Amino acid sequence: MTIEAGLIVSRFVHYASLMLLFGASLFPLYAFPDITTLAMAEPLIDKTGRLLRVSVTLALVSLVGWFLFTVASMANDAQAMFDPAILRSVFQSMEFGKLWAVRFAVLVALTLFLCRRPASQRAWLCPGLAALALASLARTGHAETPTGPHSLWHTTADAVHLLAAGAWLGALWPIGYLSGEKSPALTPLAIGKVLTRFSWIGEAAVAALLLTGVVNSWFLVGSLSRLFGTTYGLMLLFKLGLLGLMLGLAAGNRLWITPRLANGAPIGNPALWLRRLRRHVVAEQFLGAGIIGVVSILGLLDPSA
Repeated sequence: MTIEAGLIVSRFVHYASLMLLFGASLFPLYAFPDITTLAMAEPLIDKTGRLLRVSVTLALVSLVGWFLFTVASMANDAQAMFDPAILRSVFQSMEFGKLWAVRFAVLVALTLFLCRRPASQRAWLCPGLAALALASLARTGHAETPTGPHSLWHTTADAVHLLAAGAWLGALWPIGYLSGEKSPALTPLAIGKVLTRFSWIGEAAVAALLLTGVVNSWFLVGSLSRLFGTTYGLMLLFKLGLLGLMLGLAAGNRLWITPRLANGAPIGNPALWLRRLRRHVVAEQFLGAGIIGVVSILGLLDPSA
């Protein structure tokens, strides 16, 4: 594996695992707000716990890989990732190394809580730690590049962008599970109410993504000519195309499927609507993976601006 390929793969796995950690651990807090939904939530929380443990393991492994391939890229030599002196220098003198150490400590703490604490004690702590790890990625991409007095705005916009993406993409797994699980508690009406609660979060996430995306594009692209005339700009347009497809599927869920499940009125064949929901969710997951892949590549390209 080349250094560039190693960077892309490790970045992809790390971004995806952190977004899944944040969105999936946050989902039960707003999807099941009262005791009446506990019977429906327990199986999901149990399965989510196992998913989160796998995700945090992938996040730790990919974090180590990202660090090693970054060191090799800086030195332009694959052997540098095994040189203690170079590794120590990156840790001590570069912001990337210091942020890596902080994120590693956060993920280790998250691993311990996921493995040792009951779900009731993890409820708020896990999303908080996952949010901290995910938001810290804002200082390891192009937002790390000095931009004068506007650097704080760029970093903040990038962090909000990451959290919004995680809240949306990470919630798709539990929604997909609910749409396919056979349980007396998981009636179409109950699933519809959960979808309605998610819709508020989803709409806020989309609004935050669009707003912060404009801010980030201003800093990284600068003008329409650079958007269409550079490799970075064209990759960004491809990412926007994938996002547009995701928004179309999400709008279908919000305006077409969710009302039919949530209003309690006869809807013909409920299983048919749940299958449609599941297909939409799977398609969104594939498109989301594509977007994360594009982001992993964009981090290695020089911004158009």
